[in-house]
Amino acid sequence: MTQDVSDKEAAALSRLTSDQSLQMELERLATTIYHNKIVENKKGFADDRRHGLVVTDLETKREIAAGDYSFYMDVGEARKALAGMKLALSASAGDCALLKGLLSRMITPNLIFDREATEQMKHEASSATRPVLFQVKRGR
Repeated sequence: MTQDVSDKEAAALSRLTSDQSLQMELERLATTIYHNKIVENKKGFADDRRHGLVVTDLETKREIAAGDYSFYMDVGEARKALAGMKLALSASAGDCALLKGLLSRMITPNLIFDREATEQMKHEASSATRPVLFQVKRGR
């Protein structure tokens, strides 16, 4: 993912590069946010969830064991949650705000609807279903 960085953000990053706790602290915030299920469109996900979910790993394409998908947030909610978190650095309040702003812009969904895979699974299920025929004889 490519992210444009403003001059102020670049300056804040360069001032804090010698601070070894910076990477750990930013990683802590990102990990906390990404422990949540983040979706692009909350209403769309709710509609899809009612029909059932099969969750797969994007890299391996393997199915992931069912989990609790009753709580999820959209990108905007994840950004609000990040904004409310404290950044435990000895940096100035301004630098902390710039870094959180940069991290906020980098938040993307970690739970994505795959329409192509869904259509393929529907087709496979439909093809595997055989019609049931009954033969009825008169008088029986």
